Amino acid sequence: MSIIKLKPGFKDYMWGGHRLVEEYGKDFDGEILAESWELSCYPDTPSTIVNGVHAGKTLRQYIEEQGKGVLGTNCRRFEDFPILIKLIDAKSDLSVQVHPDNEYALKNEGQTGKTEMWYVLDAGKKSFLYFGFRKEISKEEFMERIEKNTLLDVLEAVPVKKGDIFFVESGTIHAIGKDILLAEIQQNSNVTYRVYDYGRVGADGKKRELHIDKALDVIKCVPADRNRDFYPHMADCDYFTVDKLTLDGDIMEEMKGCVSDASFMSVLILDGCGTISNQEEKLDFKKGDSLFLPAGSGSYRIEGTCTGLIPTIRDSENNKDGGYSPSFLFFFRIAETTETTTNTTNAISRTKRKVSYIRYPPPAVEKLMMQHVPCAVRASGNIATASPAREGYKNSIQKLRKSDKSGSKILYKKNC
Repeated sequence: MSIIKLKPGFKDYMWGGHRLVEEYGKDFDGEILAESWELSCYPDTPSTIVNGVHAGKTLRQYIEEQGKGVLGTNCRRFEDFPILIKLIDAKSDLSVQVHPDNEYALKNEGQTGKTEMWYVLDAGKKSFLYFGFRKEISKEEFMERIEKNTLLDVLEAVPVKKGDIFFVESGTIHAIGKDILLAEIQQNSNVTYRVYDYGRVGADGKKRELHIDKALDVIKCVPADRNRDFYPHMADCDYFTVDKLTLDGDIMEEMKGCVSDASFMSVLILDGCGTISNQEEKLDFKKGDSLFLPAGSGSYRIEGTCTGLIPTIRDSENNKDGGYSPSFLFFFRIAETTETTTNTTNAISRTKRKVSYIRYPPPAVEKLMMQHVPCAVRASGNIATASPAREGYKNSIQKLRKSDKSGSKILYKKNC
């Protein structure tokens, strides 16, 4: 079995809502569901396998039985499973908080630090989150504002909408605001230092604990970088790489790829439905499903009308090949011809059915794709791999069609 379907663990934090049950089909009978931990080896909130011969085992148990080879060679540098993936429903404001880096967390908490990324799934019309400081301040001013209850005055409040992406490095002060639904990919850590909590009390009737001294040790009192560009990925760092899955059943019909020995591949379905095939297996999926393909699973195909996130682990920062993760190809329905031809100028191979893949004559392909298609392009043998990373890809495909001077019949002339 190479396609593993997971059931998440749950957290009922006081600020949560019920949308993960209502909209994502989570099997939870409590009143408040704040977080579903979709890919987790965390001891107290693990993901559980629901299909195949390993059904009923936690993901951690599966890895212990099968060996760390299922994680891939890129994960050898990590002592434990490297990432944690969540869906978060913030009905109310989360506390203002900060996470430590690895060095501080390992020394003081016995676990790794926490760098994370957010992908906003939905947000209210007036929703915002706090992300860094409006301007650089001293740690003395930081402490003074906590004492005088004026910390929020110097935090950067960022309005959010569906599709926004935030990369939150350790040391960055932040807070998810109310009426925000998002997916979070992070280091496998649950270390949080709370610095402001709106005076709320917990289930015990007491104000929730703050962690001011530790926060002061790790916080960066500067504006966060809102313009970081991980193009062609959604996010890319030493702990995880995240790419976007977008299949609309029209322009973008399917995705094929290969899960090599380098890294496992996670697939989190955010909307829609479809099928994923690997070797002799085929599995249906729907909105809210979390899938895990072990390293070395080989070729796979994803078909349907859906959006999702594909996290993987790349090589280390000191030995990466451009940061691009698993080999996969998206198939664009663009042109129809009576025989297979290759246009070397535009680096497009056309068949009777569709454009099947893009050859790799560097640097022509990368230049073409960077100009016209928001995709990652790298060498994989003699084939280029493509990974959509930005919205508006349909318009880019239209540009690509216009650049094709071969005379083949264009099937889609409408404005995309």
